Amino acid sequence: MDEQRDLVRALSLIMEQRTVELLKMFAANPEKLWYLKEAADQLEIPMASAHRILLGFADKKVLDESKAGRTRLYRMGTGKEAKILGGIFKEEVDPLGIFLKQISSLRQVEQVVLQGEPTKTRAFIIIVGNIVGTLEIEQVKRIIAEIRHEQGFTIVPTPMTKENFRNMLDMGMLGDNKIIWQKEKG
Repeated sequence: MDEQRDLVRALSLIMEQRTVELLKMFAANPEKLWYLKEAADQLEIPMASAHRILLGFADKKVLDESKAGRTRLYRMGTGKEAKILGGIFKEEVDPLGIFLKQISSLRQVEQVVLQGEPTKTRAFIIIVGNIVGTLEIEQVKRIIAEIRHEQGFTIVPTPMTKENFRNMLDMGMLGDNKIIWQKEKG
């Protein structure tokens, strides 16, 4: 992971920043078809610059270009070189890290416990605190829904009070679990 970041940093020294950002954007969404204007708007660059970069990458088969009349659509290429570049520039996202950062400000959440090992698409967690029946449970649901929509990652939460969590832990009912976040005492 650090080697990949170092490689992107090194390539960024010899490539235009716009080109690097464009590669990151296409690598993050390799199946998505992008209109020229949409790509330019996303990167906040002039359409002429985006057009020049997109055409250059399409000529080199880094991007696949589709034409529908006068409209051109682009997506990450499927050739060997495109896949290599896509792998280099794809930024790894940590959906659980995003979740933990967002819920850390909730006053009633005391701990988050990971149950078992997460997969690439799902994690089971226990949220320890007094959130049931509060507005915070709705905030947790909203955060989880956003992560599912934006990252394609499903977090399956089980809210519990601290007392219920301790009791279930003592009875051996929780299996393999690991505390992944805990509110700082203060």
